[in-house]
Amino acid sequence: MLEAYSAQREAIAHPYTWTMHPAAALVPIKDFRLAKRRLASFLSSDERQALARSLADAVLSALTPINTYVACDDPEVARFAEERNAAVILTPSRGLSSAVTHAVTRLSEHGIKQVGVVNADIIDGTGVQRLIVDTEGIALVPDRAGHGTNVIVVPTACSFRFSYGPGSFTRHRNSAAQTGLPIHIETYRSWCTDIDTPPDVPSRWWLADAQRFAT
Repeated sequence: MLEAYSAQREAIAHPYTWTMHPAAALVPIKDFRLAKRRLASFLSSDERQALARSLADAVLSALTPINTYVACDDPEVARFAEERNAAVILTPSRGLSSAVTHAVTRLSEHGIKQVGVVNADIIDGTGVQRLIVDTEGIALVPDRAGHGTNVIVVPTACSFRFSYGPGSFTRHRNSAAQTGLPIHIETYRSWCTDIDTPPDVPSRWWLADAQRFAT
């Protein structure tokens, strides 16, 4: 099914994709059924899926009105993105770093000069669109522990290397330094806070709100 859907969607179909602004947001979203597995001891599968959907919905909403793209390998996530006016770049059978690299390359090929890669699970993406548009050089947003990377803003033409996983912030900071461009480290709390482990979930009120996305 994914192969057929990929064939239909590989040409990024969005009525304003390449004409509105040379900066864009890219949000990688994994299959909701596989999301938030580190919360398995705390939340049921349905709750984890609902939470992942709720967080992704909030991030995509916060990025409006900048051109927004979703990198994914699942038809359900693709439909979710399109329902929220985001264009889809399918990245089947790729890990996160490769998926983001592929998507950024596609955006560069079609005239996007600057991209902000935004994690789909930060608690509040308000203002990130201005960071994407206004940054001169490279901007990095670490997670609260300073280990992961929640947002990366980078010119698409530079030699930056995406390298997600444990300790990614140090690798991304080193890669940014190698480009010779100015580096901006942003530590705005809402951008640094993501939901990965049970202590990250502030309370059950969050889950109650997320249930509107339950399958």
